[in-house]
Amino acid sequence: MSLPNAHLLERSDTIVRLAITADTDLIHFAGHFPGTPILRGVAQGEQKEFTYEVKWPEQNLDATFARMRAEREREAADEVARGKEAAQRVRAQADRTRVELVSDAQRQSEIIRGEADARRNAVFA
Repeated sequence: MSLPNAHLLERSDTIVRLAITADTDLIHFAGHFPGTPILRGVAQGEQKEFTYEVKWPEQNLDATFARMRAEREREAADEVARGKEAAQRVRAQADRTRVELVSDAQRQSEIIRGEADARRNAVFA
């Protein structure tokens, strides 16, 4: 899953036109119709690129884009944090399983060694 890419098509005093390329497997496309992703109010269907026109005063554009970028970066950081947390759980479980297996193997080897020693002593007795 990759974040959408926005390409500036036109920018004037009153209009900004962006071409946005996005994978349709993003959670934002989860729609009501199986096989037909929907991005509320913007796009529907199999298309992976769409044009979105926004009309904002010029003085608000930079702040708006900065806020949008910060939000996407925060969402990406949250995803990375969740992934690291899941990885840590997997590593902890693997470490625990390893310790349990090694401990059990050592216990079994001591039992086998004890039984073998007992047979050896019985033979030499």
